[in-house]
Amino acid sequence: MNGTESPSASTTGDPLLDRAADLMRLGATCTDEILASPNRLQVWVEEASQDPEIRAREEEAADLANLDRRLAMLTRENKQGNRVLEHGEIGRYLCSRFHTISFNKTLYIYEGGIYRPNAGDLEARIREIIDRAVVKCSISRETRDILAYAMTYHRHLKYPFNRHKDLIPVANGVVRIDYPTGTSALLPHSPEFLFSFKLPVVYDPTTNGQAFHDAVLSQYVESEYLDTLYQIPAQALMQAQGTKPYKKSYILQGDQDAGKTTYLEWLTALFGPENIAHASLHQIGMDRFVNAVLESKMLNTYDDLSDVPLENTGPFKALTGGFDHQVERKHQQPYQSLITAVHVFSCNAPPDVPEKILFDSAFWGRWEYVHFPNVFEVDPGFKERYFTPANLSGSFNRVIQMMIRIQREGLVINHSPSEVKDEWQLSSDPFAMFCRAHLVDSSEEHNFNKEHLLDSFQDYCYAEGINERKIPTSLKALTTTAFKNGFKDVMKGKKRVRMYATHRTWRPNSKYRPSKEESTDAGNNQMLG
Repeated sequence: MNGTESPSASTTGDPLLDRAADLMRLGATCTDEILASPNRLQVWVEEASQDPEIRAREEEAADLANLDRRLAMLTRENKQGNRVLEHGEIGRYLCSRFHTISFNKTLYIYEGGIYRPNAGDLEARIREIIDRAVVKCSISRETRDILAYAMTYHRHLKYPFNRHKDLIPVANGVVRIDYPTGTSALLPHSPEFLFSFKLPVVYDPTTNGQAFHDAVLSQYVESEYLDTLYQIPAQALMQAQGTKPYKKSYILQGDQDAGKTTYLEWLTALFGPENIAHASLHQIGMDRFVNAVLESKMLNTYDDLSDVPLENTGPFKALTGGFDHQVERKHQQPYQSLITAVHVFSCNAPPDVPEKILFDSAFWGRWEYVHFPNVFEVDPGFKERYFTPANLSGSFNRVIQMMIRIQREGLVINHSPSEVKDEWQLSSDPFAMFCRAHLVDSSEEHNFNKEHLLDSFQDYCYAEGINERKIPTSLKALTTTAFKNGFKDVMKGKKRVRMYATHRTWRPNSKYRPSKEESTDAGNNQMLG
């Protein structure tokens, strides 16, 4: 036997050979040597039975065999002796076979543990019925009428998906979290759960994620902010479960190669790209169709956010304030839907905000500011070494533990609006960063020569690679940003020299300190009006 021929199931009388024959008919390849050895054949049968492609073909063959057995119920003979379709029976068959539900004039089918919109699957099965039953008809008209029947079964007026506050669908089942006891367990997939998403990660309670934690995530941020890296995915999962909106988004700020992009790639490995949107903060403020991008997504991540000023923060506050939002798609009627995505933006420097937002605590309260202070060498083999199934399963278990903490305590990392505002402004304002790095607070007021300060700040900006748009080219421009950072305009001495004054002085080791600063003892300052 050459490995492509299968033994005759009708003559062997041997269940093992019969199973081997079935597998070979489905496309599995077996050699004569394996067929001649019962022990080797047993191993081959077990392995071939687990092959995803063979399993898919076997399920499809069983599905069609079941359809053939039901054809007599799905068709009938009319008075003229022609075979016609039974629309109601076929509608019920489709609902049973695909576990269909109807919501917002859309049919959803269950496949692979989750619900998704019908994408021609039902139409293809109707065509299969017509062909196998040899029915002569208008396929388009019959299909339309049958789907109309199917639309009347299992109708939902409210959004039906992802309503279980203690379940997470993953690759190998559904994780049930027992919040009171702090434990979790795995259940089999079932259409009864009505999930429209599934994480690609495998739940493995034997892994703890310590190696990934130590080698990767703990290297990115200071220890007091490390919980934030687990809080982000935990919050996304809890909001997808329909818990309260936690009204918290995240800015990841750091230099190039600080680990921000790799962190977002870790989130993608946990959640799957199909569960993540990529809308910028500026798009949220300006694009009325952005909710269509965010609908049904668990995370919204955007890498390398531009530092151009924000023009409109109202839509962002509304979007993060609750789950119920109007979704508008081009050329379609608007409708109400749930948007639960947690927003995560990375940047080298955060965008400027309008001056009217500076005292808006509702805006600043929507954020956690996460600084990535380190810079790493580019490592082409990094993801292959660390993004392993075991590491992902282990870090997923840590996310589950963070969910349990949040359910009991609230958000673990939750800075005040004023703290977030200070960090944001510092990082978005190069002059503020310059002052923090090269000036020190003083109880006494000190004077700064304007031209010297402008030269020093420009040198700093060029050395740090600051966007040229943020580098002042005149004293007028410098004055605007200096005033925002606590400087004032004064005249010094009898010559009434215009200078800046503030309760700061140069750090002794600052390389930008002018070598010959103007003396400050030439008389009292006179503040300019």
